[in-house]
Amino acid sequence: MNNQTLAAGSEAAYLGRDCRANMSDHHNSDDRHDSGAEPPPCVRIRVRDDGPLVVDGDVDLVDGEGRPLSPPPSTKSNIALCRCGQSAAKPFCDGAHRGAGFASCIRAPE
Repeated sequence: MNNQTLAAGSEAAYLGRDCRANMSDHHNSDDRHDSGAEPPPCVRIRVRDDGPLVVDGDVDLVDGEGRPLSPPPSTKSNIALCRCGQSAAKPFCDGAHRGAGFASCIRAPE
C-alpha cells in the first residue's frame, strides 16, 4: 500500500492506495460480480485543521436507518461534515467550530 500525506495551507489530507489501481473485480450494489463495470470513482476525504471533514466526490450519505441525508444548498461541489459537535446542521458543518474553539490537527504517521 502506498500512503501519502498532502498538505496545502491549513488543510491536510490522507490518501490510501490509488482507489482505481489493481482493481480486477468490480461488484454492483447487490455484490454480484460485474466484469463489464467501470471502477467506482474515487472519493477523497480531507481532514481540515481545526475544522470539518471535507468529502470530495460522489457519495450517498445516509442516516442510521439508511434514509438519504441531503446537504444544505451550496455552490460548492463537496460536502463538509462536522467534527466539533457544535453544528446546528449535523452531520453537516455550519462553521460553528470557529466560535467553539475547536482544535484538532490530524496528521498521518510518517
